[in-house]
Amino acid sequence: MLHDLSVLDTGNWPSTPGVRHGEAQVKRLCRRFNLCEEQAVNGMRDFIEHPDSEPESLKPLIRCMQTIPCSTAECERGFSLMNNVCTDKRSALSLFNVSNLMMISINGPPVRLFEPRNYITTWMRSHRSATQARRQCTPQIPEYKHIWKVL
Repeated sequence: MLHDLSVLDTGNWPSTPGVRHGEAQVKRLCRRFNLCEEQAVNGMRDFIEHPDSEPESLKPLIRCMQTIPCSTAECERGFSLMNNVCTDKRSALSLFNVSNLMMISINGPPVRLFEPRNYITTWMRSHRSATQARRQCTPQIPEYKHIWKVL
């Protein structure tokens, strides 16, 4: 795949590339990324004629090329973050909660920029506080209370 992608780099071209230069590589890449081969081949031909500009029809292939990671560093960071989230003290977290915590850690704002005021206001307006019980308990009247009065 890297060899096929190198056809989009003008530094790898021969001094005078032919009109069909890189056509086979572009077709293989289009099949791999599920893109329109005809459109990309025509874009490659336009690119060969005018190497200083990117043709519109070649942009989907170029965008796919730019999304391929050059290393596994991001994946390793994710595993490291998951190890920070899932500790021995937090071993009972569900997969859903771990996923949400990792999403916030990766994509959320830094802690120093987090403004909790809106969230606290919403939480307080819903009448939840540390002193409020989670469930309203109704006092249970013992079944034998009338018997106790007799005694």
